[in-house]
Parts: sequence; C-alpha cells; structure tokens
Amino acid sequence: MVQANRRLVIKSAAAAVGAMSFAPGLMAQSAPVRIGYSMSRTGPWTGGAQVSQEPNYLLWAEQQNAAGGLDVKGVKRQIELISSDDRSDTETVVRTYEKLMGSDKV
Repeated sequence: MVQANRRLVIKSAAAAVGAMSFAPGLMAQSAPVRIGYSMSRTGPWTGGAQVSQEPNYLLWAEQQNAAGGLDVKGVKRQIELISSDDRSDTETVVRTYEKLMGSDKV
C-alpha cells in the first residue's frame, strides 16, 4: 500500500513538472519571431542599401507571413522585422547590433 502511494506521488510530481516546463513553450511559440537588421537610411551608403537590401527583407517576411509564418520546431510563427538606421557609420552599426541582440531581444 505504501509502495503504491509512493508511486502515485512520484508520477503526479513528474506530470506536474512536465506540464510546467511545457506551458512556457506554448506561450513563446505563439509570439512572433523578431528579426532585426541595420540599414543605412542616411549617409553615403543610403542608395545601395535601401534599393538592394531592404526590399528583399520586406518581401521575404511578407511571403513567409502570407504562407502562415516561419516554421519553428513544427509551429508556424509570424515574422516581425525590427530595423534601425545605422547612418552609414561603422560604430553605429556595432552599437545597433548590440542593442538589437541585447535589449531588443531579436
């Protein structure tokens, strides 16, 4: 009898731990995938960057979202693009990516 109760307690505890570890994953999967990039919107590199790079990023995200989103571990998630002006300045590019990866969590 004691052995059966012990097994029941262990099984219940294992089920509870499993459910708690699974629940946060469900919430994260419904959130969009945030993808960040730096773009020269001002400065000497403006023309090439806005004409050749950004339209490709926007088109890709639009097509992926129209198809249901990006497949992440079997779950379709929408794409959210986060862009910043780097002013065609190398130091600004570095700071921008540090911010994107750090506080912006992309």
